[in-house]
Amino acid sequence: DDRGGGRDPAAGDFFERNGLAVPPPVLPRRERLGEPRTRPTSRRRNAEEGSDGDRAEGAGGGEEAGGRKADTASPTPADESPGYDASTRLRRELLDPETYDRHAYPWSYAWAGQPEGNRTGVPVEVGINFHRVFSVDVINPVLDIIAWMRIEWVDPRLTWDPLEYGNLTKTWMWIGEGGSGGETSEIWTPDLELWNLDEGLRESFDDAYAIVQNTGAIYWSRPGHLRPACKFGGLVNFPFDMLTCTMEFGSWAYSGKYLRPVPGGGTGFSMGGSDTAGQSYNEFSFAEDEAPVVVTPVVYPPYPSSPEEDWPVIKYTVSIERSWQPYARGYIMMQILLNVIGFSAFWLPPSCGERMGLSISALLAATFAELAISVNLPSAAEYTWIQKFSIMSMSFTFISLLECIVVLYFYYKRSKDFAPWWWGLLMKWSPMRRAGELCAGAVWRLRLNVSRRAG
Repeated sequence: DDRGGGRDPAAGDFFERNGLAVPPPVLPRRERLGEPRTRPTSRRRNAEEGSDGDRAEGAGGGEEAGGRKADTASPTPADESPGYDASTRLRRELLDPETYDRHAYPWSYAWAGQPEGNRTGVPVEVGINFHRVFSVDVINPVLDIIAWMRIEWVDPRLTWDPLEYGNLTKTWMWIGEGGSGGETSEIWTPDLELWNLDEGLRESFDDAYAIVQNTGAIYWSRPGHLRPACKFGGLVNFPFDMLTCTMEFGSWAYSGKYLRPVPGGGTGFSMGGSDTAGQSYNEFSFAEDEAPVVVTPVVYPPYPSSPEEDWPVIKYTVSIERSWQPYARGYIMMQILLNVIGFSAFWLPPSCGERMGLSISALLAATFAELAISVNLPSAAEYTWIQKFSIMSMSFTFISLLECIVVLYFYYKRSKDFAPWWWGLLMKWSPMRRAGELCAGAVWRLRLNVSRRAG
């Protein structure tokens, strides 16, 4: 895999992958203006100034003059003179403000050979190297991933003949403030944005140089953070969950008629790339049992006002697994032990004063554990696995406490009538009295039938 701002040698040719024609090289600016291929140097000017004196010396100075003329017959090329190398001249002529506008793009290059009404824009290859999971916030909800964003496109205005510039086949152009709209950016860049953003790509990724090939192919790689606002899936199985988050990348200003993002290199993503990638002693990491990233190109239909302009995007669905072992050790096992302790109150005699205290302590501990785990979950209507487990666990401890209350009540009751006072009032109520009479009659008839059968 490629590292840093370099590029993968096995990535293939951009023009072949996207079916584009290689643009012809832009002629050097001095040739377009009719300027000579070389500029006079100090040595050449001195030779020209001394040419009259050389001719006046006659035959005696002829040999010396001939030697001087031989030296000036091959003037020094402009790209070989001190302080004026080929790279400097190339940048000056390519970025000439009279011929290059970093706020515009020659769309005719992308539309060449396409019929009117069915045009597709400049293909922009998008590739993301996922370095590691930085943080996951399921309450807000926001995902933070350290990644390397790679974008590749073609600008036919940035082409040249390497033979004219010291055999230079590539140069570097600065792109600042996240794109061509930046004050320090030197070239035009595609308008690419994370649609479901919590923080935009301009703010979350560093500025970097772009590699410009002599064919006009541009490769821009930069490190940073992906911070999408996620619609998390799989949280229902917390803490044994596999979270999924989908990110949408597309142009915000240009429709598919002008820009068309496509997965770079066929896959659109890569994993790792350096020794510092991956997780160690972290709660979250990229999925290992399943595909960590699934890339899906999607095209949204055009608006009724612009029927020719659809809106293509690339969806990255990232799968992240959670380390469930800390929750199993610190919460689930603790809840099970608390339930056992709560039911152990049944083994104590009613005369033991610690029976009630043990049940209350078990219920309070279960409540505290529920509050501790709830800070990691959003206040939502859906139930997660851990919440269902907590409800069942707290129900057991509550039943244990209720059993202790009932047993102690009857144990310390000193009365011939064990029915509470409210039972007498309830039985005086006409519906309840009628129900009691019916129950008593049913019991009497049942006993009568049993006695008859026995006789």
